Amino acid sequence: MPVLAQKMSYKSVANEDLVEVLNSIENYHTIQTPDNSIVVNVFLVSKPHESAGNSETDETKEAIYVATSECDLAPEQHLFKLTSIYNAKIISWSKSKKNPQFVFTYGPANRLKRVTVTVSLKGLKIDEKAI
Repeated sequence: MPVLAQKMSYKSVANEDLVEVLNSIENYHTIQTPDNSIVVNVFLVSKPHESAGNSETDETKEAIYVATSECDLAPEQHLFKLTSIYNAKIISWSKSKKNPQFVFTYGPANRLKRVTVTVSLKGLKIDEKAI
């Protein structure tokens, strides 16, 4: 049996944007294509220092990050960010098609919008409708 000669270590991460994003993740979900060729990670991230613009509430903006990756030894990877949203709720996931999809709602209760995001390795297709 081989013996590992490495000793585990750690280092501090100085990228402030990365630190803020990772500390602000509210929820995440992973979906994969039926043929296991692409994996998609979706992260709902709060932005506690950014107001949603409504002085009557304490709502803050959120962002949704979508990370895509091939399932390979040297995978092609991409990261996309959906911005200017608040009160977001991811309501469904689908991997029944070649491209995974997720659906979320956002906005004030009286102007709620429903968004369907179809994900491919290199991009997103966004369909937004008022409810």
